[in-house]
Amino acid sequence: MKFWVIIVVSLAGCLFMSCKPQPKSALPQPAAPVQAFPKPAAARALVQAKELIGGWKTKKGGVGDEISFEMENGEGVYRSFLESRPMEVGAWTLAGNTLSISIECRSCGTTDYRVSLKNNILTLEPASGDADQYQKIIEEKPAAALVNCAEVLRKVRDQKLPGLNFSEPVEAALPGGAAPEKATAKKGLKMEAEVKGGQDFGELNQKAGQVGKYLESIGFAIDEKSISEIVTGYQKSGLSVSVALEGSSENAQEPHQIVVFCSGS
Repeated sequence: MKFWVIIVVSLAGCLFMSCKPQPKSALPQPAAPVQAFPKPAAARALVQAKELIGGWKTKKGGVGDEISFEMENGEGVYRSFLESRPMEVGAWTLAGNTLSISIECRSCGTTDYRVSLKNNILTLEPASGDADQYQKIIEEKPAAALVNCAEVLRKVRDQKLPGLNFSEPVEAALPGGAAPEKATAKKGLKMEAEVKGGQDFGELNQKAGQVGKYLESIGFAIDEKSISEIVTGYQKSGLSVSVALEGSSENAQEPHQIVVFCSGS
């Protein structure tokens, strides 16, 4: 009988112990939160071909003072300049972030650059050597000046001045100024008329003078700083108009062209 009492007491003790609250440190702890995989670094945005178009001023390294990227007849044309004079000309293509420039010379070949663009700073990094940097040249939009120039040139054309049959005005670079192939060359509108030669240059200059007289009649004044043997400049309300005689400088009897160019001053 005593044997069974001992067993019951022991069982009661085990039950009592299992129900006794356990210290907090002995309780199972929740699993630590699973750390998410770190976000991959954002891929560098690809430079678009249209973002390269235009002129760039040398900021670090580079060739010359400026470079330009243009599209002509569907092909990329690269140029570099030193003091506004052309230095190099070649072709460019863009694939992803690789810019390839091929210079037109026998031994130049093609150079590939890793290209990046941030805050209008263009960085060209070759496979070996230091990276070059260029600052975007922001051009002022000449829309208003071109509209006004178109109006002036059409007025001259519609006057039907004797012996002058002018063409339709077209966009052109400023004659006699910075290299016309530069992206930053001053742009404007021009038109021209072919005139028959005369016995001397006096006759040709007289025909060009008809344009000048008409410009003065509509409020233009002669620009004393823009006068030479073959060009006369005029100004009015932020517009500059040049009237030039082009052709042989030795034979007045050959046909010549009278060119009228207009731009914002």
